[in-house]
Amino acid sequence: MRFMAEPGTAAPGTFDMAFFESQSAVTDEDPEDGPGALVANIELSLGIGELRFMARVSSIGIAVTEQPPPEALLAWDLIEIIDSAPAH
Repeated sequence: MRFMAEPGTAAPGTFDMAFFESQSAVTDEDPEDGPGALVANIELSLGIGELRFMARVSSIGIAVTEQPPPEALLAWDLIEIIDSAPAH
């Protein structure tokens, strides 16, 4: 599971996240229009911390793929990116 973060369009200091996960992360608990949403939310919340997740993530897009882009990062590697951006 890997992530990419771009400056958010909703508010300054927030981020739009892209989450790349394998088919094994898709669960019956996911909404129909969001395969893998449960695992993405848990992984990101645990990786960057719940407060950062709630305050600094404006959206999450999910791609179910076995080959994430090479520049995609582990969730905890996003902490430095998020913390280096000015908060709103």
